Amino acid sequence: QALIDAFTSNIAILDQGNVIIAVNRAWQKTCAEKAAGLASSKIGDNYLTACKKAAKRNIEEASLVVEAIKSIQKGECRQRIIEYSETGSRSNHWYQIKIATFLYDEGRLIVIHQDITERKAAEKNLHENERLFRGIIDQASEGITIIDEEGRIIEWNPAQEKNTGRSRDSVLGRYLWEIQYESRADDVQPQIKDLMQKMVLDLLKNGETSWMSNPYEVEIKKADGSRAIIESVVFPIPHNGGYYACSLTRDVTQIKESHYEQEMLKTRLENYVDYSPVIAFIVTNEGKFVDVNPEARKRLGYVKEEFLKMSMTDLIFPEDLKNLIHLFDQLQTSGSLTTEFRIRRKDMTELTFSANAVVLPDGNSMILCNDITDLK
Repeated sequence: QALIDAFTSNIAILDQGNVIIAVNRAWQKTCAEKAAGLASSKIGDNYLTACKKAAKRNIEEASLVVEAIKSIQKGECRQRIIEYSETGSRSNHWYQIKIATFLYDEGRLIVIHQDITERKAAEKNLHENERLFRGIIDQASEGITIIDEEGRIIEWNPAQEKNTGRSRDSVLGRYLWEIQYESRADDVQPQIKDLMQKMVLDLLKNGETSWMSNPYEVEIKKADGSRAIIESVVFPIPHNGGYYACSLTRDVTQIKESHYEQEMLKTRLENYVDYSPVIAFIVTNEGKFVDVNPEARKRLGYVKEEFLKMSMTDLIFPEDLKNLIHLFDQLQTSGSLTTEFRIRRKDMTELTFSANAVVLPDGNSMILCNDITDLK
């Protein structure tokens, strides 16, 4: 008796007829408080009969306890564990019953009854957190890869499948550096894979490296042979005294192609402007010169370095300044403008320009001019 009283779990000993012949203090307390339906029987009660009655009331799992007792008595198993809650109970308590063979003196079975409410609540919270985590991972627009402390891939979300062309099932459990090496678009030597492995393992061991948290780009080859430019950032995740690592990636191929096309367009435009017989100015929204083409320098008599220290107002006659400011305001408001205005050269002679101006995406304005002095 002293031995079973030392346990905090509710314990009852049954004889061969399923009659309770001994209980510990914890069982007695629970029974007195009527705190749990399957731990409310007293010494002398038939536990099997009590469980059958409970099954007819509000404890559905009580029938499983009855089956477990019979199964153990028939020698079909040595123990069974059953979890239950009382239907309709406001307490929302959960319990676990373990029934096992107990051959001592007149005892034949032992029933161990535990309150597992806190554990079930923790499991529920864990399940909800996992569901939330799963939802975030699956819906994220960034590719997400998580590796364990050995460098094996344990998470590979749908966005990462799209970014890399590799399915989740094909990479889970594999080492990250193997996938990185296989995905490289360029021809690399095998020793590069060893370097990748060392870099990853250093991060997992120390929780920091010189390259972590800094975005980097790499061109990869997808499973279908197509290529993509992937931007990645890697950071450690503390876990059980060690580290996991997470990689966030995005496909920047279209952005890079767009930038390349913009640079090509800019180069073509600059070439066109430089070799064009049209006079071209690039000015800020305050009228300061950013660039001028050779034809403008030739017609106005200034070198480029002089232009870059000047603004449009330096080329305008004082009596025309108010009108120029009005025209410039119109340009900023409408985004484009066609007009005529007088301008003075370095030698103070006068020219008349016909101008088409447009506001560029970067906020500066391009003014293309024709000299119409001879037509006036």
